[in-house]
Amino acid sequence: MFNTEFERFVKKLNKEGAGKLKINLLGHGAAVMHPFEMGKAVRDGVVDICSCPSSFYTKLFPEGYALKQSQYSIHEMRENGAFDYIEKVTNEKLNAHWLGRSHDEDVFQIYLAKKVDKPDLSGIKVRTAPLHRAFATALGATPVLLPPGQIYTALERGTVDGFIWTIRGIFDFSWHKFAKYRIEYPFYTAHTEIIINLDKWNTLDQAQKDLLEKNGRWIDNLNYETMVENELERKRQNEAGIKAIKFSDADIKKYLGMASDAGWDEVLKRAPKHGAKLKALLSGKGACDGGIGPHCISMEEIEKRAPEQAAQLKKLRAN
Repeated sequence: MFNTEFERFVKKLNKEGAGKLKINLLGHGAAVMHPFEMGKAVRDGVVDICSCPSSFYTKLFPEGYALKQSQYSIHEMRENGAFDYIEKVTNEKLNAHWLGRSHDEDVFQIYLAKKVDKPDLSGIKVRTAPLHRAFATALGATPVLLPPGQIYTALERGTVDGFIWTIRGIFDFSWHKFAKYRIEYPFYTAHTEIIINLDKWNTLDQAQKDLLEKNGRWIDNLNYETMVENELERKRQNEAGIKAIKFSDADIKKYLGMASDAGWDEVLKRAPKHGAKLKALLSGKGACDGGIGPHCISMEEIEKRAPEQAAQLKKLRAN
């Protein structure tokens, strides 16, 4: 699931760049290397380009903890200065150029084998990634750090009692067999970044760079397709018998507040040099009033950038 957008990006770029530029796609995830080694591989020039979540290379780029909390879409970040600031930090910390982002509208939710009735997961072992480990800990859960390829076996053996994942993808990995409940309130975004080794980037001529940048913005627009797919996937989960856990209004506020506080506390702790600036750039959008998705995007904005997906969303949300 998380590879599809990048495969489309590579296919499109290689077709447009015939004779000028070609990406040799080696494969995906653990078939190539351990996922948590990908950032280092780009930094050191072992690979030239990678599509990978910043949560997989936070040891090198702790500022990556902040990206999940952005109240602004990737399009808004390109316009409000946040993208340029993060690009400078990416250059400095990761020896990489930030090209674009997919999965910007993918949101996380907690899936459990047993029902809870309040935001307290004490005694429950939950598979996490560095991206959301602090929030799981704040909820009282026992976080278990595992790459995606090990989650099925952990669920099967009872090593974990649940997992944190996006709306999309749980059927692809057959995790729905173990997920009886879904806490209904989404938090954070998955945001998979396309990063290029900076030394390699600097060897490219302007035409090659322009081609890459053009397609980086093209993949940004695929995030509107994600919004449609999320609507379809939520319906599929409900039809499969995964029950939504709902809290009281007070507990919803508490739950989402814990997610925000745990996330920003970790950013400020792990990235003291840039944390406060990132918080200022990525938050402050205000309460969402009628918008869609984690960045509260208006239907008018979606219609402007992706009219086909806007029409699909209108139809799905009307049913």
